[in-house]
Amino acid sequence: MKVLVTGGTVFVSRYTTEYFVKKGHEVYVLNRNTRPQSEGVRLIECDRHNLGDKLRDTAFDIVIDVTSYNETDVKDFVNALGDFGKYIMISSSAVYPETLPQPFTEKQECGFNIYWENYGTNKIDAEKYLLRKIPNAYVIRPPYLYGRMNNLYREAFVFECAEKNLPFFVPKDGKMKLQFFDVEDLCVFIEKIIELTPENHIFNVGNPETVDVNEWVKLCYKVLGKVPEIRYVPAEINQRLYFPFRDYEYILDVTRQTEIMPDVKPLETGLQQSYEWYKDNRKLIVHKDYLKYIEKKLNNKQIILLNLDKIHTTEMGERRIRKNLGLDTADVVDYCKKKISDNNCTVSKIGKNFYCEIDNIRITVNSHSYTIITANLIK
Repeated sequence: MKVLVTGGTVFVSRYTTEYFVKKGHEVYVLNRNTRPQSEGVRLIECDRHNLGDKLRDTAFDIVIDVTSYNETDVKDFVNALGDFGKYIMISSSAVYPETLPQPFTEKQECGFNIYWENYGTNKIDAEKYLLRKIPNAYVIRPPYLYGRMNNLYREAFVFECAEKNLPFFVPKDGKMKLQFFDVEDLCVFIEKIIELTPENHIFNVGNPETVDVNEWVKLCYKVLGKVPEIRYVPAEINQRLYFPFRDYEYILDVTRQTEIMPDVKPLETGLQQSYEWYKDNRKLIVHKDYLKYIEKKLNNKQIILLNLDKIHTTEMGERRIRKNLGLDTADVVDYCKKKISDNNCTVSKIGKNFYCEIDNIRITVNSHSYTIITANLIK
């Protein structure tokens, strides 16, 4: 088959290109030739908005449009095509308003999402134009894509932290759910569409099972044979300053997908493959300043001060603290908070506990519940 892939040089488009080359197809890529090309492809060097007659004389069996982000992207490309068979567009789950009941289904009405903003509405416009122009086109809406060739600073960020034996900072309690889909599974699903010509033309895709942030981080560290020290950051801090995902939990209903492709790659397997690729391709990762922010803003003292209002103790803890320090103050917790807040107080973290030291006193606070476990004199 003759397959045309838009892009072809970065992550999803590059993986898709190489996947179909390995399957023995004649693969064309459309890009401006500003990055290295994959082996075995036929390059159509051009901007998709200025195609002229470059595509007119070639009949493609399959068109896989990975790089349409708005209506103009689709319009300029589609109107420049000659003959073709199936047209498959990679859209996004960002087309669903956050106000809709979840899990999102393909039958729900698309609309503005406050978390994705124009990215989502532009994808909606692209889909609408495509389906008006080519009613039998296929639209695929994935959640977070991951896997080999992922140059985004997502799992790569966690791998880097694991390699450096750093603690990992997660938002709030780490219970936010994430839904992933391996880029290879995406290509397998595209193959299913090509093979089966399904009646439905819009598909949510993704792993049927979600994981929370804690589980995802642990799986990434596990790939390196390590266990993360997870530190929790209060909601008051914008998580995009230190963490690769938005503060937005959503789930796609992937029933249509599972009807024609019931099996997907286990997340741990995909992460293992992603890490193997990452080790040899570090320079391709688009880094963010997460580690710089963490180093400057999320040290132990700042974390515990941000959670000062959560600090409490038990009746047994109160009796223990009074006895150990010889206190006769009415409010033991307030006494400890003032000590912790003092500029001269130093805070370290070992295992699950903060250790706050000042004036020959050590106050032990659980880093998750913020319970004062004990306080004692330093001998």
